[in-house]
Amino acid sequence: GHTMILAEDGTVFACGWNHKGQLGLGDTTNRNTFTAVPALPDGKVAKQVVAGYYHTMILAEDGTVFACGFNHKGELGLGDTTSRSTFTAVPALPDGKVAKQVVGSKAYTIILAEDGTVFACGWNTNGQLGLGDYECRNTFTPVPTLPDGKVAKQVVAGVHHTIILAEDGTVFACGCNFQGQNTFTAVPGLPDNKVAKQVVAGWGHTMILAEDGTVFACGWNLYGQLGLGDTTSRNTFTAV
Repeated sequence: GHTMILAEDGTVFACGWNHKGQLGLGDTTNRNTFTAVPALPDGKVAKQVVAGYYHTMILAEDGTVFACGFNHKGELGLGDTTSRSTFTAVPALPDGKVAKQVVGSKAYTIILAEDGTVFACGWNTNGQLGLGDYECRNTFTPVPTLPDGKVAKQVVAGVHHTIILAEDGTVFACGCNFQGQNTFTAVPGLPDNKVAKQVVAGWGHTMILAEDGTVFACGWNLYGQLGLGDTTSRNTFTAV
């Protein structure tokens, strides 16, 4: 219900629903025009902005992460469950890790560090944090390392599931899968030895773009969102 714009100079603009302070404007008043968000503290400059359901995250150029909005499951990573209406700095990641990518979803947030380490906080009812349990977290918690020395390259979040693309093209998944997976589990290799280049997660479906341009889809397909010419859901990645 809200939209964020990142300008070339790092200025952030916001509009839309603001009932939990997710626009970062210091209040809970909705906006129907793009309104400039106050500058980040200490001269930090925004590099990436992501909108979750009712919260927003900013990644600054120096790797600092800022959060605002709804925090009922600890999705802001601030060590509490108090909502914020202004962007608040998230405590630094442990061991000097530097954030490279931030992903916001429905009441949970994932950070990918520059060295491939993954951190997660917030809602975990379906095991979507990949921490091996179903307990919510209010601080960014390290996700267990991927098997066989795989290193995360990209992380995407649906509403109840999370996908990691490793540097070698292996895909890992956790979260809601009708029964739920609470640790990142390797997805079977794509047909014909295709190698994944990019992953995208929707509400209840997932798409993979292979290096040769082939697209694969799986998950919920009630509205034909898999692009397969029917409305039958799939539980394996199927070529589009």
